[in-house]
Amino acid sequence: LSNCWRNFPDRSKGRRSFSPGTCAAGVMEEPELNESDCRQKAPTCLLCDSPRQAIHHSLNAEEILKCWSLGGVHFRAPVVQPLLEAGVIHLYDCLDCGFQFFDPRLAGSSEFYQQLHAQAEGYYAPDRPENERNAQYAVQRGCRTILDVGCGSGFALDAARRAGLKTYGIELNGTAAAEAARRGHEIFSVLLQNLDVTWEGKFDLISLNQLLEHVPDPARIVAACAALV
Repeated sequence: LSNCWRNFPDRSKGRRSFSPGTCAAGVMEEPELNESDCRQKAPTCLLCDSPRQAIHHSLNAEEILKCWSLGGVHFRAPVVQPLLEAGVIHLYDCLDCGFQFFDPRLAGSSEFYQQLHAQAEGYYAPDRPENERNAQYAVQRGCRTILDVGCGSGFALDAARRAGLKTYGIELNGTAAAEAARRGHEIFSVLLQNLDVTWEGKFDLISLNQLLEHVPDPARIVAACAALV
């Protein structure tokens, strides 16, 4: 969702903030929400658990799928059914901590990313600025090992290896994980919190590039990282 969002203009002329019991008045272009819609669909903040959010952007499912189709990506019906059932997808701003998030129930499944990876050549871009930034950060602080969570095809790990680090990655997309492994990195295809306890305290640096906006409990992910460094 976050990747295709940038291709559409801001649909809101103002922000509509609400708590589970109220929906404050606001001015927005379509799609419009009623009070019941706000109460039923707004999740609490994934970071601080606050019930107070503002709708930052809204798109309907058809617009999101059109965005992907313009890039040559077409998903099978079961993969996008949750989006179609939701109808309108919101990017929320937490009014207490400022964290931006989508409804975690709409996060892409492993099948979603397998289909995306098969159709969108270069989806895991080799030249993202955070790749070199992470490597430079590691070198400046004397790090020797790095674990990249959600490492994709391993491009960030390539940069880290060029900087002299021993590289490890976590990737659940089987196709991307296999490609990263072929590039010479040690890859784990398990959830971060399920990594074997023998790895606790073994990593000097853990990176989570463009990952926290995809998980339902980012605080838990950060806590799991703390146990591994």
